[in-house]
Amino acid sequence: MLWVLKNWKLVILIVSLLALSITGVALYQKGKSEARQEAAIISLKEDLAASERARELADAALKADQQKAAQDAIAYTELSKRKAALNDYADSLADGLHQCLSGADVDRLRDLWK
Repeated sequence: MLWVLKNWKLVILIVSLLALSITGVALYQKGKSEARQEAAIISLKEDLAASERARELADAALKADQQKAAQDAIAYTELSKRKAALNDYADSLADGLHQCLSGADVDRLRDLWK
């Protein structure tokens, strides 16, 4: 205890250096933590942007598929109507067609459209 009283300046210097080093380590850890959090935020923002872009692309693909399905449905309906009309016409002209084609040829022609 006597030594501490004689060298009080040295004790104050050691305590000050110790306090400064502890404060420096704490500030370093805080800065490191903030940098890690900032990097995580940037990464999350990039992931969010990529997810939004993927969602937009998926929505565009879905919309294109819906439009194609609608067009295909219209084309299928039109083709079905034409097929039915052709079959009706072939049925109504069965005698006329037999003059040019044999019965087997007419049946084969009908099977092509069915």
